[in-house]
Amino acid sequence: MIVVILALIITFFILMLKILRYHNKLKDSKILTYKNETEHLLIEYLYSAKKGLNFSNCQLDIIKKLKNDVLNKQKRKVITAVFVNLIQEVSGELIDSMRELYEEIGLLYCTEKNLESNQSNLIALAIRDLRRFKIKKVEKKIDKFINHPRKEVRREAHLYFIQLFKLKGLENLKKLKLPLTEWDQIQLLNELKNFNSLELPDISNWLKLENDYVLIFILNVIKIFNRIDAKEELLDLLNHQNSDIRVKVIDLLDHFEITEANPKLKERYNNLTHKEKSVFFNLIEKTATIEDTSFLKKFVYQETFEIKFKALKILKGINQKEYNLISKESRNIESNEIIHFLNSSYGF
Repeated sequence: MIVVILALIITFFILMLKILRYHNKLKDSKILTYKNETEHLLIEYLYSAKKGLNFSNCQLDIIKKLKNDVLNKQKRKVITAVFVNLIQEVSGELIDSMRELYEEIGLLYCTEKNLESNQSNLIALAIRDLRRFKIKKVEKKIDKFINHPRKEVRREAHLYFIQLFKLKGLENLKKLKLPLTEWDQIQLLNELKNFNSLELPDISNWLKLENDYVLIFILNVIKIFNRIDAKEELLDLLNHQNSDIRVKVIDLLDHFEITEANPKLKERYNNLTHKEKSVFFNLIEKTATIEDTSFLKKFVYQETFEIKFKALKILKGINQKEYNLISKESRNIESNEIIHFLNSSYGF
C-alpha cells in the first residue's frame, strides 16, 4: 500500500510539473507573440506620417490600442521593454516621436508613479527609463534621489543628470552626502569623456567640498579635462587631512608638471605616507634640475628600495658627475644592485 501511495504521489507531481511547464511555455509564447506585435505597431507608428501637427488615423489607432494595453501590468512590461530596445536603434526625429508616444499612451505617467514606490528596484528602473527616454521635465523629482539610501538608486540618479544635462549635471553632485563607489566613478567618468571640455563649468569651488568621495571624483575630472586653471586650489589640497586625496593631488601635480609643489613636499617629506613619497618622486623625475642633487642624495642609502631606485635614476639624469662618485664610493648592497642595473640599462 505504501508503495502504491508513493507511486500515486510521484505520478501526481510529475503530471503537475508537466502541466506547469506547458503553462509557462504557453505563457512565454504569448509574451513573445505580443512582443513581436508591439514591435510591429511601434515601427508602423514611427513611419506613419502626421497630418500637420496632428496624429494620422493610423497613429491614432495605434495610440488607442497601446493605451488600453498599458493598463495591463504584464503587457506594460513588454511595451516598456520594446520601447527601451527600439530607442537605442533609432536617432533624430524618430527618438522625439518615440518620446511623444511614450507620454501619450501613459507610460510616462506609470513610470513617474514608480518614483513614489517604496521598492528601490522599481525606483531605479523608473529613473533608468526616464534617462533612456531623455525626459528632462522630471528633473526635480529625480533630484531627491541623489542621496537615496540604496546605491543602485543613487547611481541611476547620477547617470540621469550627467547623460541628460551633460557637464551641467555635475552641479547636482554637489548635494551628495554619501560615498561615490569606484564603480559609480568609472561609469560617470566614461560618460564625461564624451563631452566637450570647453563646456566644463568653473570647478575651483568643488575642490573645497567636504565630501571626500566627490572631491576624489572631481580630481579625476580635472585630469580628464586637463583643467590646469585649478592649480592654486590643488596646491592648497596638499594640506588635506585625507592621505588618499593628497596622493591624488600629487599625482595631478605630476600630470601637469607643476614645480611649485616641490618645495612644500620637500619640507614635509618625513611626514608623507609611502604612497605620497612614491608619487612625489614621479613628479621630481619630470621636473628635477641639478639643484635637486642634495635632496636626492639623502635617499641613495636610506628609504625603501623603490625610493632608492627612483633617487638614483633621477640623479643619473641630472648630475652624472655626482652619480659616478656615488657609484665608486657606495658600500650599500641594495644601492650597488640598483647602480649596476642602471649602468647596464643605459649601456654605461
